[in-house]
Amino acid sequence: LGPVQYQWAGPDGFYPSGTFITETATTLDHDGLYTLVINDHGCLSPASQWNVDITPQQTLTIDTAESAFCANENFTLTAEGIPGATYAWTGPSGQVLSTQLGMQINNSQADDSGWYTVSGEAEGCPLQPDSLWIEVTPNPQISGVDAPAVCLGNEANFYGSEEHTSELQS
Repeated sequence: LGPVQYQWAGPDGFYPSGTFITETATTLDHDGLYTLVINDHGCLSPASQWNVDITPQQTLTIDTAESAFCANENFTLTAEGIPGATYAWTGPSGQVLSTQLGMQINNSQADDSGWYTVSGEAEGCPLQPDSLWIEVTPNPQISGVDAPAVCLGNEANFYGSEEHTSELQS
């Protein structure tokens, strides 16, 4: 009679003898009934069985129709809700902006442009995150108007010009 042996079986077959088994990178194929029998020098334990439920990874989706805004506008981003989920929104700086289903930026500015990402967890499992590029365009500024004096009955021409600002994005 030999040493103690652990006999494992599961949905995808039998496993090497050992006090534990590890399923690396579980898939839905690992979902199902597992059994353990211990052989101690020829004496067998009753079979112990348990069911393992592999939870499929759910995907978060940012639900918005717009991703371009003008400076000074407010914008709201909302994820499609997943029951029982917790959420974390990050913005271009990487800082957490909200832990709610949605988030809002008030009085947006050009430096609010960038990637916004929602991540989360449901049923103890991470959710597949979603990201959206938001572009906030600075409002044009009038730099001057050319409005010469006009004599009654003559043609009048008015000219406007915009002050251009250039911002480098990294």
